[in-house]
Amino acid sequence: MNINLSWRLKLFQNLDSTLLFQKILERFSTFGSNQNFLSIFIFIPQKDDVEFIKSNYHFYQNIINIINNIDGLFFIDITKDFLKISDLNKLYSDENSYGGHLSKYGNEIVANIIYKELEIFKQKKF
Repeated sequence: MNINLSWRLKLFQNLDSTLLFQKILERFSTFGSNQNFLSIFIFIPQKDDVEFIKSNYHFYQNIINIINNIDGLFFIDITKDFLKISDLNKLYSDENSYGGHLSKYGNEIVANIIYKELEIFKQKKF
């Protein structure tokens, strides 16, 4: 898993990779607009992402800033909420550095975050 994290660090620093990601999300947003639906993108970090950010630096903050500026894309970043949680093991199914999938509790937390974000969005739009 350390290799996986190392690749992620490099991936989010690579301009070609981040540009490709940006263009995919821009196309998704345009498609949603053309098809008359709201494009929603939700970013859910892995456990080792959160731990790395807490102890080092936010290695994908640049792409988050880019995503936040894509017209017509509603972006929900779960990372900022997970950074506030001290016991990350409760959020994930496996008690290892990677974390595995979200646990039942982790899914409940994410569902509540999404619900709140959609409520805020609804208030702004109507």
